Amino acid sequence: MGAKDIFNSEAGFITGPLYYIPNRRFIPPCVFQTSTTGKNLSLLGARTDEITAGSMGLNEEESVKGTIGEFVERYAGAAIYRQKFVNADYHEMKAAGRNALDPDEIRLFSERQLADRSLGLDRPSRKHKIDWVEGQDALTGEKAWVPAFMVYLPYAHQHGEHHFYMPKSTSTGLAAGENFAHAFHGGFFEAAERHAFSRFWYKQHVENPPMYRKETLLKHFPEDKTLRQLYDNPFVEIAVFDLSEYVPVECVAVFMFYEYKGKRMQTCGASARFTKRDALVKAAVEAYQGVEYGLSLQDKKLFGTQESEANLADDFDKHFDFYNSFPNLRKEVPVLRRSIEEEGESGLFQATGSRLNALTSEQLKSCGLHGVFTVDITPEDIEELDLKVIRTVVPDFALLTGDHRYPFLGRLDEEDGFYTDWPHPFP
Repeated sequence: MGAKDIFNSEAGFITGPLYYIPNRRFIPPCVFQTSTTGKNLSLLGARTDEITAGSMGLNEEESVKGTIGEFVERYAGAAIYRQKFVNADYHEMKAAGRNALDPDEIRLFSERQLADRSLGLDRPSRKHKIDWVEGQDALTGEKAWVPAFMVYLPYAHQHGEHHFYMPKSTSTGLAAGENFAHAFHGGFFEAAERHAFSRFWYKQHVENPPMYRKETLLKHFPEDKTLRQLYDNPFVEIAVFDLSEYVPVECVAVFMFYEYKGKRMQTCGASARFTKRDALVKAAVEAYQGVEYGLSLQDKKLFGTQESEANLADDFDKHFDFYNSFPNLRKEVPVLRRSIEEEGESGLFQATGSRLNALTSEQLKSCGLHGVFTVDITPEDIEELDLKVIRTVVPDFALLTGDHRYPFLGRLDEEDGFYTDWPHPFP
């Protein structure tokens, strides 16, 4: 079965057609964008009824595969098979000979957040009975059990448990691929990228990572045609922040600004990869994909007219739309202000310390990571497409919130506080 054969099928899970989205004038012709929708997924056992997915790639095949991958990730994440769970506390898991992620290593929120009872947050405890799902510890190669609330989404606790560990499920580390290794790479890179962006945003009042303009990048990569096509674009202003200092791989965040109907719009993307060049390519593609996304959100009128509506940013759509709805706030946010100023550029940053060029147990250990866990959540109907869906959980990394009221600050340094004045703009 070809990739395109699974679309627009009444008997399949992708019931909608494959849409080809034409490029606007400020999007370079070297990229292709597609999207699709599947409905009635609850009839197939998923805990969601409809999924819309899309992707942009450097060619048509890459875009179509990306759209299928995003769709099956979300579908697999919502296909919860509770018969595979073990409900127990940590001590019971150990007594039964099951190697489990220590709840004491799950630090989602800061001490101040946990102490604020108005938030109602709970810290996972060794004494709490929770649902566990079997996976693997990438550092040891041994079987390991991970809390189900860190794997599936949307996830609802069972057995009368009401602990408020995570206000909303997050998809960080969820990735599809042609095989286990490909999906594992995708999940780990995403986990690293979200950790880096979290630190970048919430510590922006005290940290100042390197920033480049497109001229610096093109000068450093003079023969790279792909980078030139993506970055040498007269219709957009581009600022690139190098976040490689925050994670053991190369990582960048790209902000773009463009004019649409007399309004200055913003989009952004980020990527972690083994090489800076690959991170720059992927992050730019992600930012360009956000153009159509951002324009569609403006049509939805997610916000009113009051800047005080920041706490209404309770999903990623609203986070991404916030600074397009309130563009005057860009000058109030240090990293956005720096993005649009002419000065403040750095030379190309070269990170030091342990750097990964493969996800082997030896290299992962050398970076000081205390645990990297993978859970294969591939449903049978996805396996028939010769795809794997893996959830990668890295407890040392911060997650990135979709709810401005509940940022995941537990893995960030509490010294000097956190920048939480305004929502992050990440999609």
